[in-house]
Amino acid sequence: MKNTIKNKRPAIYLRSAVLNDTAIERQETAITAFLSSVGVGATHVITDNGQPMAMSQSSLRKVAELAAAGEIDSLAMVGTDRLSRNVKEFL
Repeated sequence: MKNTIKNKRPAIYLRSAVLNDTAIERQETAITAFLSSVGVGATHVITDNGQPMAMSQSSLRKVAELAAAGEIDSLAMVGTDRLSRNVKEFL
């Protein structure tokens, strides 16, 4: 089976609702290690540290702008709960 992830241009999205540099660093380490294991590097790193979800909208707009401009074609994060506690509502 062809590994299609190698053709991807992911951005890394890091988020902690409370100011927590250690949590952000752990997320980035885990995501970078995964991407490296499949031979992919991130094109951008977008970080929300210590901001409630309502305040994170500018970062999510940045993700959408990067995707619309063709600079990224995927988003890597440690879990969908980084986008929203209720992903069904978010989407």
